[in-house]
Amino acid sequence: MKQSTNSVPTAIFWGAIVLGWSLAIAVRLTYFPFVQVTSDTLSPFVGAIRWLHTGWFQPANPESDQWLWFLSLPLVWIADGLGSLFWWKCIATTVVVPVSMWLVGKQVQTHKLFWMLMMAMVLTLDMGLVDTMLSGFRGYWAPECMAFACVGLWQWGRGKVFGAHVTTVFTIVGMGQHPLVLGCGLSLVWLWYQMYKRGESWWLSVLLAVLFLVPRMFWVWELLQCDAGGWACIQEISVSSSEATSTVELLERVVVDRLWIEMGLASGIMLLGWYRSTEKSFQSWIIWSVVGVVLLGLSVSTLRPYHFRVLIVPMFLFAVDGLSKWGGLGRVLGACWMVMVLWYRIEPVDWYTTVEETDEVAGFLCAQTEPIWLEGYGESLDVSPQSVGVSMILQGCEVTFASSPTEKLWVLQQTDRFNTTDIQWQNNGYQLLLVTKEDWMKVPASQQWSGHDLAILQWHPNQVQLEW
Repeated sequence: MKQSTNSVPTAIFWGAIVLGWSLAIAVRLTYFPFVQVTSDTLSPFVGAIRWLHTGWFQPANPESDQWLWFLSLPLVWIADGLGSLFWWKCIATTVVVPVSMWLVGKQVQTHKLFWMLMMAMVLTLDMGLVDTMLSGFRGYWAPECMAFACVGLWQWGRGKVFGAHVTTVFTIVGMGQHPLVLGCGLSLVWLWYQMYKRGESWWLSVLLAVLFLVPRMFWVWELLQCDAGGWACIQEISVSSSEATSTVELLERVVVDRLWIEMGLASGIMLLGWYRSTEKSFQSWIIWSVVGVVLLGLSVSTLRPYHFRVLIVPMFLFAVDGLSKWGGLGRVLGACWMVMVLWYRIEPVDWYTTVEETDEVAGFLCAQTEPIWLEGYGESLDVSPQSVGVSMILQGCEVTFASSPTEKLWVLQQTDRFNTTDIQWQNNGYQLLLVTKEDWMKVPASQQWSGHDLAILQWHPNQVQLEW
């Protein structure tokens, strides 16, 4: 049997990766009943659907760029409903596990299977990654992008220049997921400078960076055309989530929340691993990335603990490399880390996902024959018109969405809220009503969930006409 470089038979090496990934998928799917269906978690898929149906080529939200929804396209293609979409999303987020296990298997010199399975466990149960999977917007696909960037970084550290190009590309794509990842641009500058000193083709990496930044460049240009004009438009977006908090308080919260609340005592073990590691490329990469994220976050007063989840994979890889060099003591610490990640694992929240209810509403509307304009009623609505629209499209419904309000509107509400005489469908928690435009216009605007968000799934925004 062919032997790998770590004296572990190749079949066992890959078998361990398959086992670790399979267990990761099984564990992550136990959290599926708690995925959040919000405008934030839907936005990547909404962006993908709008491009597929209208040719609309804009970011899913003002802070990201087109790479956010582009990476979500495969899930949109294979899903057949909202439940299916988020089920596949839970699986897709586990890609960091096999990638990191492979890297650990190449990095460490002894007891490779132990460290590979240890890495799989701590990544699978990491509180931050699980929360990002459930809530979506706290990084989107950035952790996964950075995992692949680490593969390139490891290859480049072993003299393979193409690895630097891979790192560049995935870092740029990661920047498209969340604006704070732009801080990792400092680590790219460091990488290109090191390539320059080695006499490597650094210019090719820069060229690739510019090429993959083209979508964001066009988007920034469009943002500059807002009413405020120029740089004021960018400032308005960048400080939209800022906080009136001192620099010391921001940094203290990052350290306490990310290291202590999300990791507990395991954070101390991770820091010990960093101290022992000799993996200089990962060390420099992490330092420059952290410095960049911190400086960018502080500049707009929006630095939060979850922003550092995008660097979980390189941070954990760096720690495992150091622990593996500590012999038996390192393995004891690694075992303790595994115990602690079980102890500090995220507990199910007190709400359940609404994907099933959303798919039920969509299934009923799919049976209609006339174009649909769907509004929502209530100060809060867990099943929104847009989530229903996404489900309808994923289910392959033939019914179309209207581009303007129809004479009779479909209204989605929680049971017994607005009108109980025109009920067309209901389940345990939601009702669908068919009401006239005149009756609907009497409803306070604060209680209305506009059908505009559903219409733009099939129509360009310029073609959607609102009457109120």
